[in-house]
Amino acid sequence: MTETAEDSEEVEQIDVVVRGVNGEEVAVLQLPAAKATILDAKVALGSQLLVPLYTQQLLLSSSEQVLGDHEELSQLKGCEPTLELCYVRLAFDETESAKLLVHAWRGEASEVERCLIARACPDHRSEEDGRTALLSAALQGHIEVAKLLCRAGATVDPEESDGASPMLAAAMQGRLEMVKFLADAKAALDRPTANGTTPLHVASLQGHLDVVTYLCQSGAVCDRTTPGGATPLYVSCYNGHLPIVQYLCSQRSDVCKRTPTGATLLHAAAQEGQLEVVSFLCEMPEVDKDAQMLDGATPLLAAALQGHVNVVQHLTQVKADIHKTTKDGASALHACARSGHVDVARFLCEAGADKDRAMMEGATPLLAAALQGHTEVVRYLCDAGADKDRTICDGVTAFHAAAERGHAEVVQCLCEVGADKDKAMRNGLTPLMAACLQGHEEVVRVLCENGVAKETPMREDVVLASVSLTKSQPSSDLFLCDPGKHFAEGEKHCRQGATSLHVAALHGHLGVVKQLCSARANLEAAMRVGSTPLLGAAQAGHSEVVRFLCQAQANMNVQTGTKDGESPLMAAVLRDHAEVVQALCEARADPLKAATNGTTPLFAACMLGLGNVADILRQASSARDRSLLRFFCAGCRHRFAACKRVDGER
Repeated sequence: MTETAEDSEEVEQIDVVVRGVNGEEVAVLQLPAAKATILDAKVALGSQLLVPLYTQQLLLSSSEQVLGDHEELSQLKGCEPTLELCYVRLAFDETESAKLLVHAWRGEASEVERCLIARACPDHRSEEDGRTALLSAALQGHIEVAKLLCRAGATVDPEESDGASPMLAAAMQGRLEMVKFLADAKAALDRPTANGTTPLHVASLQGHLDVVTYLCQSGAVCDRTTPGGATPLYVSCYNGHLPIVQYLCSQRSDVCKRTPTGATLLHAAAQEGQLEVVSFLCEMPEVDKDAQMLDGATPLLAAALQGHVNVVQHLTQVKADIHKTTKDGASALHACARSGHVDVARFLCEAGADKDRAMMEGATPLLAAALQGHTEVVRYLCDAGADKDRTICDGVTAFHAAAERGHAEVVQCLCEVGADKDKAMRNGLTPLMAACLQGHEEVVRVLCENGVAKETPMREDVVLASVSLTKSQPSSDLFLCDPGKHFAEGEKHCRQGATSLHVAALHGHLGVVKQLCSARANLEAAMRVGSTPLLGAAQAGHSEVVRFLCQAQANMNVQTGTKDGESPLMAAVLRDHAEVVQALCEARADPLKAATNGTTPLFAACMLGLGNVADILRQASSARDRSLLRFFCAGCRHRFAACKRVDGER
């Protein structure tokens, strides 16, 4: 009988009806009759209504007496069959809520409890980063603070803007006890952030094996992927956490799963140089050592690109194919040459990689290294027997690539190993001209010191067209295409005769012009139409180049071979280049020297209404020369019509 009475006493319940201030029923609670308190009623009520503990105020409906947390329900019930209570929700205190965030971060449990009792909101967010007190406690590992917050009604899975949760924060920091507590508090194990990352992802990323083990044993999904295709196993391979990789594989995680780009676990480990993980994966029969991404890249190529020579060596030892290429034809040797890893290049060449293998557009490893300015790789490949003068597309060589990109050390290296420094592309572009087009003064100096030919002619239409191209694309790969095809449709002839000095002057590269002149380039070299470097600079409006060429004794009065007979001064006047006109006049160019049609620069400036230019010319003319203007009759003005043509009509 005694045992039965005890059992009856254990299951005896007390019914509590909770009403709002308007008398409407809010909740019905069933609590143990023995020793249940008002605090227990508040906890149960908070669970039902999802309201914080310390914002609840309970009163006896019969007397409107405010009840303390420690008053026992059995004593309040009396002889009534049910206990009726009145529920009032109190407002949060904003000041205490702000203090709560600070104390939670510091782990000050007593202060946290005081703030909560003073009606601080347990879910209050920081104005700076939106962080809640529970998230702070989870990050810092303050278990007691977390317990107080959860008891007060803090949300264990709050809606963060980026999806971060206390569980994810605890997992990221490796706080195993906090993870266990939050799991017991019904926090979601697999709730993702905005970018799809789950607690298992971050624990795997940071190498927290104990947290990973607990989450998996608690039912977390092992193969959940982010939008980028990363699984927990993938991120652990990427970061080289071998124990986690081994554990997740033992939990039957998918070792063949790929990202949307086709990357495998072996790609991730090889790219990051994780040799231990690479070795472990290669021992698994289901792992393909030559798996290709969507672009064709293999794990070996990924390791070569990043310069991980130990990984490249291991993959080669386990029979990975060193000759496999991407869809555009790039091999592992191309990859390491492009990124400048000479030790990888040396190993691959010794292992039998093709040193002259061309990509689909024709680029070889040597050209790829020259293009990126990797001198050591260029020298090694040349010493190893790579073809130094191999051409692609329209005749581009490694020399062209290095010169156009301004890699002076590579240019010097190619000169030393005997590459053809004067080899021209189909359009006549030499390495020297490529450097002149882009204004690479140091490259020009190196080439000149190594005896490059400075007077090799180039198609004039290519030179002219490249002016507009380089203005819009300062680092354009002009050598990869024939810029002549971009020239105006009216240009129908492949005229010859432009030299490196023409190119530099036309583009306004003063430093290059000085280098060429110091190397005794021909100042008076004329294109087929008679245009000299000085005339080209005057037409383009490069006053500093014009001033230097004049000081170097270039002929200021030479005229083109066209019917107009345009001189540098006339060219500057017709294009309203006042600074060029000033420079030429200071160098004593003749302002009254007539073109073929009889028009003088001064007369042209007056007719075009170019006041500044005309003033410069008048000041440069003698009083006797100015008086000649009175004898020009109105009938000769028709001869000036030819002067109004635009540059494109030339």
